[in-house]
Amino acid sequence: MFEIIMEAYSIPFATPFSASMTLAECLELQNQLPDHRFEYIGGIAYEKRLGASRIHQTVAGDLFFALNEGLEGRSCRVYLPGLALRFEDKDDFCYPDVMVECPPGTEDYVIAPTLIAELLSPSTRLYDLSIKKNAYLMIRSLRHLLLIDPQVVSVEHYFRTDLSWQYEYLTDLSDVLYLATWDLKIPLAEVYQG
Repeated sequence: MFEIIMEAYSIPFATPFSASMTLAECLELQNQLPDHRFEYIGGIAYEKRLGASRIHQTVAGDLFFALNEGLEGRSCRVYLPGLALRFEDKDDFCYPDVMVECPPGTEDYVIAPTLIAELLSPSTRLYDLSIKKNAYLMIRSLRHLLLIDPQVVSVEHYFRTDLSWQYEYLTDLSDVLYLATWDLKIPLAEVYQG
């Protein structure tokens, strides 16, 4: 049913697999190509490479542990990639690198994240900074969006206040990421330990 074109591996960002398709077609494509990961946003299926670099995994793991420790005893759960984010009132879904859900749901996907972190890599950077960022900022439950470059100390922190989204840019190991939703402070030195 689908013409499978594998030239996506030579393009330096998540590649739209087709100009447009339904969610059912995307899920069928995923079943046909189980060794590939697809995300579905705005009626377009994006193919993402599986696997990540050592530094990507290290920074994601360090952030996961800092969040998990900082949120201990609260009605929240921290997730690593593999668990899908389903966009409320849409068929869209994707796989963020780290998510926090408060309180945790019971489905095999997250629908109301409080925090999302994407680690930028050469293969998905443009996709993460444009399509996914814009989709994330529309999520009603979201309070913190982190766009992290694992290669250099660089954290873009979008945080929601009562009135609007605010922004801070952290670039030094001595900087501290402040997550006001939980009054939680995470030194960047803990995130960039590797």
